[in-house]
Amino acid sequence: MKTPIIKDMATETLAFREKAKLQQHDRRKVWTRDEAAKLNDIFPLERFELIEGDLISKMGENPPHGYVLMVLIRILSDAFPGRVRVQSQIGLPDPEGILSEPLPDMVVLHRESEEFFERHPGPQDIALLIEVSDSSMQTDRETKARLYARCGIQLYWIIEIPRRRILAFQNPRAGEYHSMMIYEAHEQVSIGDVSIRVDSLFGKKE
Repeated sequence: MKTPIIKDMATETLAFREKAKLQQHDRRKVWTRDEAAKLNDIFPLERFELIEGDLISKMGENPPHGYVLMVLIRILSDAFPGRVRVQSQIGLPDPEGILSEPLPDMVVLHRESEEFFERHPGPQDIALLIEVSDSSMQTDRETKARLYARCGIQLYWIIEIPRRRILAFQNPRAGEYHSMMIYEAHEQVSIGDVSIRVDSLFGKKE
């Protein structure tokens, strides 16, 4: 059994946070959920997500990102029919939802339900949330991890393409995940009764 890496999420992520601070602009437009909805009405063909007041484009993806997502869809849709959503909006409770409307790469729901005809799934509906990370590692590991922890997402995976591994975050408390496990390419990661060999998500190395 893998031992959670708790040591510390704070120590390990300090460099990420400092770098993020340096990269922030002194002045920036902070978008709200309502403003983002109006923008979407004006540009219906654009796809973006709202994360802590920032609009992030979701248009286009590079081949490795698309490949990993395709493999995940095949594996998880077979294992959890009717419970997998791909690049579909989730609803966060206020106050987080005022400035954030994430569009995660994939979620696995606890159950299939007609309720989702009327509303987006919320944190209470999500068994697993996945972000496929190539160029977005800092945002996925820092900004989104804190956001998802604050909202109570119980299990959050980052599929880290450059290093061909999975980071699994659990035990959200006080706005942070207090457990992180790293699954390398030769290892298996599980959700429910389903086990996935990490390297099966990636193309063969040349």
